Amino acid sequence: MEEVARRLRTQLDTILGALPIEHYQEAQAAFQNYVTALREVLHPNISEEDAKDFLVQHWIMAPVFSSLFPGDDLTETPVARSFEQVTEAFRAFLDRERHVLEEFYVSVRIRAQGIRTPEERQDFLRLLFEMLFKAVFPKAASRLGIVYTPVELVNFLLKSVDVVLQKHFGKTTASSGVTIIDPFAGTGTFPALMLQRWDKETILRKLQAREFWANDVQLFAYYMLLTNLRWTIREMTGEDPRLESASAVG
Repeated sequence: MEEVARRLRTQLDTILGALPIEHYQEAQAAFQNYVTALREVLHPNISEEDAKDFLVQHWIMAPVFSSLFPGDDLTETPVARSFEQVTEAFRAFLDRERHVLEEFYVSVRIRAQGIRTPEERQDFLRLLFEMLFKAVFPKAASRLGIVYTPVELVNFLLKSVDVVLQKHFGKTTASSGVTIIDPFAGTGTFPALMLQRWDKETILRKLQAREFWANDVQLFAYYMLLTNLRWTIREMTGEDPRLESASAVG
C-alpha cells in the first residue's frame, strides 16, 4: 500500500507540475477545482500539498468506502463531487495502480459483509484509518498523534455521560437543550455511536435544533467522518441528511 501511495503521489506531482499542454490541461483544471472546493467548504488556508495527500488517501480508500457504506452516494457534497472530477482525469493511471491492491479490497469486502453491529462497523473503520496512516503516511500519523479510542471505551464513556447528566442536571444527551460537540471526532466513532443510542425522533430533533456538532482537523478523517455520520443518520432515520459539512452536521 505504501508503494502504491508513493507512485500515485509521484504521478500526481508530475502531471500537476507539467507545462499546461493540452494532454494535462483537463487534469490540472480538475485539480484546481478540487482545491477550490476544499478551501470553500473546509478552510481557506488548505495547501495544495495537503490537498494532494488527501487525494491520494481518497483514491486508495474509495473502494473501502463502497464496501463499508453500501448504497451511499459518495458524490453528494461539493468536495466529493470535485473528488470525482479529478479522479476521472487520472482514471487510466489510477485503475492500473489500484489493481495492485485488489487482494486488500477483496479482504475488506469480505470483512464488511460480516459486520453485524454498529460497534463492529465503527471499530473496523477506526482500524482501517489507523492502518492507512501508519502504513502510508507514518510522519503524518506521528505528527498528528493519530490513535483512536477503542469502541468498548467509547460506549462506556457515552453511557457515563448520560449517568452524570441525569444525576446532576436531570437530563441525558438526548434531551433538548443539550448540545453535543466533538471538535476532534476522527472517523466519527463517538458521534456515530451516540446517534445509535437515540431514536429517529431524537436524531431529527437534535439536527433541526443544531445540537449535534462534529469536526476534525485532519482532512481525510473529516471526509470519513462526514460519510460515516451521513450513512448512520440515513440508516437510523430513513431520511437523507444532506450534510454539506461535518462541522455543523445539524
